[in-house]
Amino acid sequence: MRLFIAVKIPWASGFDGVVSDVSRCPLKVKWVEKENTHVTLKFLGEVSEAFVPEIEEALSGALEDVVSGAVVLKGIGGFPNLRRPRVIWVGIEDSGVLRELYRRVEEAMVGVGFKREKKSFKPHLTLGRVKRVLSNPLVCMEDVGKRWGEEEFMRLKVDEVHLIQSILSSTGPTYLTIKSYRLRDQGVDG
Repeated sequence: MRLFIAVKIPWASGFDGVVSDVSRCPLKVKWVEKENTHVTLKFLGEVSEAFVPEIEEALSGALEDVVSGAVVLKGIGGFPNLRRPRVIWVGIEDSGVLRELYRRVEEAMVGVGFKREKKSFKPHLTLGRVKRVLSNPLVCMEDVGKRWGEEEFMRLKVDEVHLIQSILSSTGPTYLTIKSYRLRDQGVDG
């Protein structure tokens, strides 16, 4: 089973405007399906089905006392940058809940045998992956960045974490939630 641990994020109506503007640029982009938007906390990769109960138990212990918190989806960017993006993303202003979830998930998964991440955690929401650059996108993407760079798309409460199976196909991935973990509620509004 190909697994990852994530926070699901709903598609904001403003994302359609970003997609529309980027689609005018000389790039071929594979957009994330609206029902699949999420923030990955840990990618586990291919895992034996027999190992899943151990992962579930480790996550239950790690997440049992984490308090929900608010995040703001704001601005867009690209990896490595918007001048020549390979990934187009929405920024996330984190109240601390995502970083705490990342830390807890990372420790729990290292505890059951997964390797520690080498890169630092940079909360973001991937909207699309650039498959091909048709010509120089520099000016066009800079204009997109100026238009959407400070846009606040939504505020929301992070109150669940999901263990998700990714089933790959030629039409794109299908995500199946294996288990959800509800965070403690402290009355934080999204």
